[in-house]
Amino acid sequence: MGAYTGLWGAITKQSRSTEPDLTALERYATGQALEYARDNLRGRAEDGVVAKGAPSHSAEIAEIDAEAGTAEIHDCMDSTEWLQHDAETGELIEEKPDEPIHRQVEATVHQNGLTWKVSDLLLGQIGSC
Repeated sequence: MGAYTGLWGAITKQSRSTEPDLTALERYATGQALEYARDNLRGRAEDGVVAKGAPSHSAEIAEIDAEAGTAEIHDCMDSTEWLQHDAETGELIEEKPDEPIHRQVEATVHQNGLTWKVSDLLLGQIGSC
């Protein structure tokens, strides 16, 4: 679970800058999850968008395969307080939502030696949980 929560912590921290340190994600992610997070942060930065606040999580380990060294994590992320702002003006890009913004998140975490990293990350549509 540490790799999953660590990845979201790194994504949240780096989303606050238009010059995110994308290498900070490598401690927690690999493969598709790493590329997804990098692409998302890079795209926001290029668009002059930063985030303020943070998402909250209710992650649970859904399945562990000790032989394969994998764990499946299911989460219902709430990004209601993780809002996008114009980096130059600081203004909200969209109005603060009246309803919670919940998305289902599914992640696969792989063990490589003593290290666990998120290898796959799938975010569902708003309202998917």
